[in-house]
Amino acid sequence: MRERTGLEGAFSAGSRLGSEQTSMLQRWAMGVALTGVLVGCPGPGAKVTSQPRIPIGLGTVDSFSELYPVTAVTEMGESLYVGRKADLQRFNIASGEHTMLPGPKGEPLREVSALSGSTVGGLWVVAKGHLYQRQKDAWVDVPAGAPPRPRTVLAMDDGVLVGGEAGLARLAKGSWRRMLPGAKVTSLAEHRSRSEVWVGTTQEGVYSLDSAGKLTSHSAARGQPVRRVQSLAVLAGGGVLVLGRDARGRQLLSHFNGEAWTRYWPSSERRLRRLFTAGQRIFLQHRKGLFELRQTPPVKAGEKSPFSLLQLTVERAPGAQGGHTPPHFVAVDAERELPRGITIVASSGGYAYLGTVALGVARFDGRDLRWFRTVELMGGQERLLVGCGEEDCFFIGGGQIYRYVEGQLRALTLPQKRSAIAVFRQSNGRVAVVLQGADPNTLALARVKDGKLSVERELAVRVPRGPAVARFSRQDPQGRTWLGLAYRDEEKEERPWGVAVITVDGKATFHRSSMLPKEKRPADSLALPDDIRDVSFKDGDLWMATGVGVCHVVGKKVREITENDGLVSELTYAINISPKGEILLGSYGGLGRFDGKEWRFESSPPLSGSVRALVRQRGVLWAGTLSGLIRSQGTKIQIFSTRDGLAGSRVLDLHLDGKGRLWVLSKLGLTVASLD
Repeated sequence: MRERTGLEGAFSAGSRLGSEQTSMLQRWAMGVALTGVLVGCPGPGAKVTSQPRIPIGLGTVDSFSELYPVTAVTEMGESLYVGRKADLQRFNIASGEHTMLPGPKGEPLREVSALSGSTVGGLWVVAKGHLYQRQKDAWVDVPAGAPPRPRTVLAMDDGVLVGGEAGLARLAKGSWRRMLPGAKVTSLAEHRSRSEVWVGTTQEGVYSLDSAGKLTSHSAARGQPVRRVQSLAVLAGGGVLVLGRDARGRQLLSHFNGEAWTRYWPSSERRLRRLFTAGQRIFLQHRKGLFELRQTPPVKAGEKSPFSLLQLTVERAPGAQGGHTPPHFVAVDAERELPRGITIVASSGGYAYLGTVALGVARFDGRDLRWFRTVELMGGQERLLVGCGEEDCFFIGGGQIYRYVEGQLRALTLPQKRSAIAVFRQSNGRVAVVLQGADPNTLALARVKDGKLSVERELAVRVPRGPAVARFSRQDPQGRTWLGLAYRDEEKEERPWGVAVITVDGKATFHRSSMLPKEKRPADSLALPDDIRDVSFKDGDLWMATGVGVCHVVGKKVREITENDGLVSELTYAINISPKGEILLGSYGGLGRFDGKEWRFESSPPLSGSVRALVRQRGVLWAGTLSGLIRSQGTKIQIFSTRDGLAGSRVLDLHLDGKGRLWVLSKLGLTVASLD
């Protein structure tokens, strides 16, 4: 059984994200069973008779993967181009690999607001209010006379159409032609089968531009009352749909079949946000979910419609031609949760590309989503480092430290030339941060005060090549923090480097490999394996998950447990201890249990595969696996994936904070679930 979940929050940042930037976080919401009917009449005179959190399954779910919101998207050939406030990214559609495209001067192209591409004319970009063209992997000069302050572009085989505050302009054969002076153009859509382009404006309504360059106004006089266009879509069947508001501010849909317009008035309680297509399917995004528009035979006279939402009162406008039969649309629940916080939608090649604030771009085929992400927030990190105070939490991502409060992220400013390595809550309730030391190969202890980091002391811990990499942080019964360490060699490969134990007053003891000569090891240092992945404590004993099996420490006696002692695999990732004292082990060979006498491992999926992380909460065992997040309680097992709001289904690590929230790190980003 899979449970659906909702997501909401906000994404803001300082430092790399901008010191005062605050944006809406990517949100997911479970679709609810809603249906409705849109019917209409042609001609003038027709009359119209913050999103909630949804605690289902995982509860409220906040997911993140990107540092910057998506502001523009276009598909061209085998590439997907994604514009952001910070740069322009190019994704290979087949592989998902991405590269940053520098601007004409070699610097990142910032504040990209519009993109359009043609395999003949190349890529057109609007960035910081300027128009750029790229052909054959090189930037080329745009002919003089481009309109100022462009907002939208449409690449053509013989040039480009540009819309903005100065109206509409077309570039063909090296020269510009200006149209619609004074109109604010916000949207452009090409109708290839009719060789025309549809133009949406903020006050002047809708225009069509034919191949000969003739502009035609579609106004209220022609039965099309939309003045302020929100969305414009060319339908696969040949029609055109417009979503917007009329001169009185009322929201409506207008449909053009090539001959006549028909308008549809949604119920006043249903505010529609955008209209888009994916292949031959038409979608309407509303405040609480997604409708699909389907054309059906009209309801017979006197027959009551079975639908209640978006129900319309039909009134034929005076003077309307009787020979025109209005198309009849049914709005049904799309039964597909979409990213809320969508910033941009671009339909191309049978897909809708949905740009988001914090999760990149989703390609939507009408049923499923495929994501394109840089996953730069976590910077390739595979372990969670989280520390929570009384009101907020902090976590490490890609060498940066972020503050998380009620779905909002903000990057803290780091001391110069120091990267963030770990964060944890100490036994005295204070949040401690481990930074790169003054010597790049050492560590330093810092505190968070008034939203700022202050270094308190350098630690007597050194790695061969800095900055160090933290693998875990765990607190023992004495209030000390055990910090697993590693470093990256010259080839960027991670090399394990033992564990440091840090006291509340900042003193550190380093434990490392038994292969070191005894005379080089301090008297209070244990001969532990280098490759320590996790640690747990039981009755004064120490249990460790390592890359060479399980390590059991009693006093100063170290015992290594291997496959010869009952393990299915010596490659272990996580270790936990149940209230009854049972040892729980996550390993490459699945979930194992040790009752003090023998090891038993799960023999059937999903817990017989690789288990990367384990946490317990009120009788529930949560396991992170490469096939999803597993919730196990007694004999009941549930599997959660991206369809339930997770950033990714390949779960690498888990953390349960003091407020009962579950942190989930996956290959594709970070998720925080409230579990309420």
